[in-house]
Amino acid sequence: MLKSINRLKKDTDFQAVWRSGKRTACGDLAILVMPNSTNQSRCGVVVSKKISRNAVNRNRIRRIILSELSELLYQGTLPTGSDIVVRVLRLPQDIDNSQAIRIQLRECFAKLS
Repeated sequence: MLKSINRLKKDTDFQAVWRSGKRTACGDLAILVMPNSTNQSRCGVVVSKKISRNAVNRNRIRRIILSELSELLYQGTLPTGSDIVVRVLRLPQDIDNSQAIRIQLRECFAKLS
């Protein structure tokens, strides 16, 4: 999991990324990236009730994405000093196949680079 210092927590931080972040989409995910004033990258995930009314599914997707973001952060793949918001656009066809979600997330970050 991501450390507390690497998480977006405040609504104002999310709103700032929504307003002025660079956007890209791949498959079921959209990524917004905005530079911040710190040396740390901070990440947040948005999975709305429109995606799935079932909280178990929403939290499963959120955990998979946060786990992959954690790996990317510690590998040094994520841009340093930026705020990142990952938004789920559609429910993946196979929620139990976390590898498909991880591949889409890596493709989105490759597209941003």
